[in-house]
Amino acid sequence: MMLVAHNPEEFVVDWINNSPNGMHLVSRIIVTPGHMKRILAALMDSMNKYEAQCGPVSAIDPSQQKFN
Repeated sequence: MMLVAHNPEEFVVDWINNSPNGMHLVSRIIVTPGHMKRILAALMDSMNKYEAQCGPVSAIDPSQQKFN
């Protein structure tokens, strides 16, 4: 699971493992808004290259996601 929060100075991205023992923080990334924009651009570039090579990726609608 991933949680994203922000304020005027920073974005906080938490990666969380949901296990039978509860939720545990795995990693936290804190970046400036400008750096977040560069990260998003790099991810979109990578996804576009992947889809050009491997075909389109479909996302599951959030209402169809199931969490244990």
